[in-house]
Amino acid sequence: LSKLRGGGGLGWIFSDTLQLTLADRALPLGLAIAQWPWLCRGLAAGVVFVEVLHPLALFSRRAACVFVPGSIALLLGFRLLLGIPFWPLLGLHGFWIPWDRLLFPERAHRLDDEILEPDVVAVGQRQA
Repeated sequence: LSKLRGGGGLGWIFSDTLQLTLADRALPLGLAIAQWPWLCRGLAAGVVFVEVLHPLALFSRRAACVFVPGSIALLLGFRLLLGIPFWPLLGLHGFWIPWDRLLFPERAHRLDDEILEPDVVAVGQRQA
């Protein structure tokens, strides 16, 4: 969010900041990408997009399917392009893994059936 608030706003996306940072770090892949200003701006836009909209994953499974892998890709990209290891933050993404479905698959299928096929009771009728 600092990129939108105090770090230059949307100007950060359209500036040479990411390009200069990649060149300054001097990692091989980062140097290769730094030679393409339009690619650097596209990556900067992608970073802002994922970082700002990632909280939607808390409220929507569809959003989680997009923003959680996007966030993981960002963290791995930071490591490859800038040399910044965010291993603890990457490990926190284990929060999104449905451990109950992985560890107890037979129970997970039963829960899915209950959620997908609830008992429907007409108004004014008793459930048996």
